[in-house]
Amino acid sequence: MSKIALAIGLYFVSIKLFASSESAHGEGHGEIPKVVYYQAINVGIIFAAGYWFARHKIADFFHQKRQQFVDAQQKANKALDQAKHEHHDVKTKLDKLKHNRVDTISRANADANDLHKQIITDAEIMAKKLKHEAEQASLIEIQRVKNELRDQLTREAFELSRKDIHAKATAADQKRLQQDFINKVQVVQ
Repeated sequence: MSKIALAIGLYFVSIKLFASSESAHGEGHGEIPKVVYYQAINVGIIFAAGYWFARHKIADFFHQKRQQFVDAQQKANKALDQAKHEHHDVKTKLDKLKHNRVDTISRANADANDLHKQIITDAEIMAKKLKHEAEQASLIEIQRVKNELRDQLTREAFELSRKDIHAKATAADQKRLQQDFINKVQVVQ
């Protein structure tokens, strides 16, 4: 309340000084007219009433603004701390990756060598299996060809023998062979 009284007092003093400067020039009497006092009192009352009714709203407004700024500052500080923490985590992971890079490369090379050996072993096993299957297939084919040749040779030998017997045998030999065949067939029946 003392601030209001001080403001009103300064207001009246400034009016008094303004009025006295007018009288120094010879234009006024040196006194402040009563209307100016009434106007000053009215303005003072308006300011005091405005302050009295709006002081809580104004104080609340500035308090809320201050609280918003404090909250914003706290959020910014939290975000800054979180960003620093994440930056530290990323930097730690990056350093760890750089440190483990040599180990990772050597491990990858070892895995590649093991895989290479495994592929070669699998290929050798598959080649042996294919070779064995091919050998088996060729043996089967050789046996089939042998059987066909044997059958063909037997047929040709039989045919040659038959032709040779027909050519060498006389009519009397053929009659005797036929008679022997008939006798043997009769014995069997």
